[in-house]
Amino acid sequence: MPHRDWKLRIQDILESIEGVQNYVSGMSVDDFLRDQRTIDAVLRKLTIIGEAAGHVPDVICKKNPFLIGEEHAFGQGLLGAIKTNCQRFLENAKELPGVQL
Repeated sequence: MPHRDWKLRIQDILESIEGVQNYVSGMSVDDFLRDQRTIDAVLRKLTIIGEAAGHVPDVICKKNPFLIGEEHAFGQGLLGAIKTNCQRFLENAKELPGVQL
């Protein structure tokens, strides 16, 4: 696969976060756990996020710790972690040079 600029990878992450937020908006944990399609869609987007994050240079991650996270997501429960961490990423991504939200 041809090399893609890390800023495009961040854009992939942002688009996937938007998708996840749309999928889980207004859902309770019980609703989420009963909806296999939403679970599958969220897992797909999380896979895209993980793949894209793996191509963001270490120097960018070290300067922007919100990219790699410093807390254990499962302590909040999966749905809470998704909502909280996606929102945190969106709030902080605007600080990245050359990334447009």
